[in-house]
Amino acid sequence: MQTIKGTSSPALHIAKSQTKGIGQYGRTWVSQPEKGIYLSLRNHVTMSDEKNLLGMAQLGALVMAETLKTFDIMALLKWPNDLFLNDKKLGGVIVELVEFSNKQCEYILGLGINLDAPSSVEHAIGLNELSARKINTDDLIKAFVDCWDSAVIIFAKDGLAPFQSLWQLCDYLSDKVVAIKSDKQVVVGQSKGINVLGELILETDQGERLSFNHQASIINID
Repeated sequence: MQTIKGTSSPALHIAKSQTKGIGQYGRTWVSQPEKGIYLSLRNHVTMSDEKNLLGMAQLGALVMAETLKTFDIMALLKWPNDLFLNDKKLGGVIVELVEFSNKQCEYILGLGINLDAPSSVEHAIGLNELSARKINTDDLIKAFVDCWDSAVIIFAKDGLAPFQSLWQLCDYLSDKVVAIKSDKQVVVGQSKGINVLGELILETDQGERLSFNHQASIINID
């Protein structure tokens, strides 16, 4: 993501390894040499509504999940932007906004997918553990970019609304009881998917429905 900032869009940078991989909330993303897919995609899009940008990372994770289905890998989506399989983390997506002016959005999407799970990371899994045949990473990347290019056009016009039902079908948190920390407070409720802004919806024992943006963090899942 740092190197692609020195380019103009459209651009796609793919790394064999990373020395400073980052994930959600600024956490370290372990990027073993030759053991994962590490890419950044820079492009621009005309957004109909600026607030829809809040859901772009969720779209990226969903697009990768849909792409993996074509390779017979059924990944689940753990809010806000992680891919899970067998209760273990497979990968994740982050999005950085470069510029937004007069509905013109310049963005960088970063994607990391484990091919082999890092031994130093608990509850991680890699694609090579999941497929009887070794997946051609170039084919997977091309399929992801093609799918993203089509999806982001719809997203630019209508936001996440057209994709909510797809998210629900592969929602790792669906109907699970989740504890989430937001503004130094902890809220517990049953997960009810995401709204059109990509916010997590929790239903409390009192029947109240609350929404949480990506700045909140999940601290427990039952």
